[in-house]
Amino acid sequence: MASHRPFLIFLMTLLVPVLCSGQFWEVEGQYCSLYWPSGQCCSDRDDECILPIMDTFCYCDSFCARRDGDDCCPDFWEHCLGEPKRRPESDLDYVRHYGRPRG
Repeated sequence: MASHRPFLIFLMTLLVPVLCSGQFWEVEGQYCSLYWPSGQCCSDRDDECILPIMDTFCYCDSFCARRDGDDCCPDFWEHCLGEPKRRPESDLDYVRHYGRPRG
């Protein structure tokens, strides 16, 4: 097993960013709509507009929609913006579109 450890570490460094992108895409439920029922979610960056989800937090402010929106709450797009839920752009899609890594 020890001889496979470097390979496993290398493999995990490749897989973890891919598996973690779009972290709330598959999660369903009411988050923003429970706390801001009128659809008036927070504008700009507002640390008061966070909600617990899984073992972290998601956001219901317009700042979360920057770039790929991977930290927006699951119902942010539909409830706060009135738009269909967006699938976060993967790192590979970003490179294909912009020709460079994020950063």
